[in-house]
Amino acid sequence: MPVTFGPIVLSGFTLICFLCLGIPVGYILSRTDWIVPNIGAKGFWVAFIIALTIAAALLFIRMQKIQSQPDETIIQQLERLK
Repeated sequence: MPVTFGPIVLSGFTLICFLCLGIPVGYILSRTDWIVPNIGAKGFWVAFIIALTIAAALLFIRMQKIQSQPDETIIQQLERLK
């Protein structure tokens, strides 16, 4: 794995959450009455909180996966970065 793989994955999680989830949900909440009556700018804030929570959950799952690896595996990966 290249050195930049980790930051790319982290950026991908947040990008997907904010662009693919936050903006559409924000539009639905603020401009339409599909879920609730339109609530204006508050809808984008609620969607931002939802997207931020999902991004944090995905990053937490990734961190658990990395930390559950054996120490030898992590050391080998670090040696490859030198």
